[in-house]
Amino acid sequence: MANIQSVTFGEARRYIETNLGIGILGTVTSGDTTSVLDTNNLWGNDDEHNNKQIRIYETTDGENPQGDTRIVTDYDGGDQDLTVATLSAAAGAGDKYELLDTPWKITEIDNAIKQVLQRMTPICPQIKDDLTIFTERDKRLYPIPSGFVSLAKVYYCASVGVSEEINRCETAWTAGTNATVTLETEIEREGSACQKIVIADAASTTEIIAYGAFDAVDISNCDTIEIPMYSTVALTAGQLQYHLAADAAIATALESLDIPAMSANKWYTHSIALANPISDTAIISDGLYQVADVGACTVFIDKIRAVNSATKRWVTIPKGEGWNIERGSTDYINLTMLPGANKQLWIKGYQNLTVPTSDSTALPIEPWWVINMATADLLANHSNPLRIDIENRERKAKQRYDDAQRDIGKVTTKLMNGTELI
Repeated sequence: MANIQSVTFGEARRYIETNLGIGILGTVTSGDTTSVLDTNNLWGNDDEHNNKQIRIYETTDGENPQGDTRIVTDYDGGDQDLTVATLSAAAGAGDKYELLDTPWKITEIDNAIKQVLQRMTPICPQIKDDLTIFTERDKRLYPIPSGFVSLAKVYYCASVGVSEEINRCETAWTAGTNATVTLETEIEREGSACQKIVIADAASTTEIIAYGAFDAVDISNCDTIEIPMYSTVALTAGQLQYHLAADAAIATALESLDIPAMSANKWYTHSIALANPISDTAIISDGLYQVADVGACTVFIDKIRAVNSATKRWVTIPKGEGWNIERGSTDYINLTMLPGANKQLWIKGYQNLTVPTSDSTALPIEPWWVINMATADLLANHSNPLRIDIENRERKAKQRYDDAQRDIGKVTTKLMNGTELI
């Protein structure tokens, strides 16, 4: 469920510090690697803030000491100057910090937020979509993409309203210095042939591997390239690129599109977003470009087209009579109703709630519910009351729990009909 208002993990922690009455939020007036002065937000006599924790949570340039957490070793009330254990870089005017008193530490508040989110995983999974699978001729079983914990809907793309053919791949491309190109007629995905590009081990980085030529095509009304590919070796994302150019032999690429990661000996149809479609009005060459050395291998490429993804018409494959989950050591989507070859699938389901790992990441569910629950947990569970007497602490915790309970509907996910756990 989308947040009513986005709140980052770091912001949530600072709200909780305020709720607990243990936090001071300030802005550095001046400082260095062992000193933080704030003439606007600090107060008290000498040693007032000794032994508190300070975190520089935002710097004016986004560099160190952002994220540094230190203990205050001394406080000069007259100068409003905190002496701290050595920072990774000098604190500067405009840097923002949070200053925490006992009994809670920053890591304890962080952990309280994470625990709340982890507890909610079973009842508030997040919607997940996948568009990476394209069907193959007579193939029924497709591995369920990683990350899904349940499936709800499967659609196939029956037609595309706006598309432009770029290269049918039935005329052999021109090979670069360290490659050979022939037409392959045995494993093509569409038509009668595909490109077979043998890359030599001598091929270096930043090298044109092979390219094709064709009459000018305008793809400025499209947003995505679809390119079927097969490699005899595993590739990591971005090792190879697909280039499009308005001049011959992809001399000046208008589009330099990273090829996603690929396992060896498996066909993929990559759907890759165009970077600058408005400029792609007169494309006359395309090709394969090596960014990082892939070694000796063979790559096959078949019919390439540009599409406007907003014009795709999706048709529901009915659950049960059209698809089901085939369980085993690898779980598969079993298409009992075949939609035809080279049809893009749209899979909808759910993934586990993602627990943020950095201050800048937004909370994945209703933030005020998380803040209330984490505040209540800290009040109810901490063994050392110090500044908050036990009776008052229990009352405040109950109030926060009650507030959270009233809002539980804002975080509970209502699953789509027919959702099935994997």
